[in-house]
Amino acid sequence: AAGAQGVIGTTGFTTADLDLLDREARAAGRALLIAPNFARGMLLLQRFGEELVKHFPRVEVIETHHEGKADAPSGTAQRTAERLAAVGARSAPRDGSEPARGHAVDGVRVHSLRLPGVVARQDLVFGSSGESIVLRHEALSRECYLPGVLLAVRALCGPPGPGQGASRHVGLLRGLDALVFPGR
Repeated sequence: AAGAQGVIGTTGFTTADLDLLDREARAAGRALLIAPNFARGMLLLQRFGEELVKHFPRVEVIETHHEGKADAPSGTAQRTAERLAAVGARSAPRDGSEPARGHAVDGVRVHSLRLPGVVARQDLVFGSSGESIVLRHEALSRECYLPGVLLAVRALCGPPGPGQGASRHVGLLRGLDALVFPGR
């Protein structure tokens, strides 16, 4: 309503919330990006994970954050599991007798750890007959998020292209990957 573009780095929005924000942004002719994570390395981990699912569809996510992190699983881990599930990933079947198997997100299990001395870490553990692959992204400091935030601000608030309004985009963009890997 104030005429600004929006860059939001938080999670917890419902599908209804996102639909409403998209409608409001479009009605105002503005862009809004909501991303659970601004680390470029995390985007690459998710993208490489999607590629691995084609050959190793069995995967589980282990996410570790500092003790003050309130949500579990994190929004980033949930988004990773959603992306992997969308390309066919799944965790081992569950028969109901395994209470410590983590939280299921679209059929992909997510395990959450909260420990001192950690900023953020996410492992994707892929398994197949006789072999496994582990991908890891670790945020060693919060500095790693700044390039992604700047990318988002510049993309949404920078000078528009020819024939465009106040932004190159209108409406809701979900995740920094919408800017880094457009069309995916």
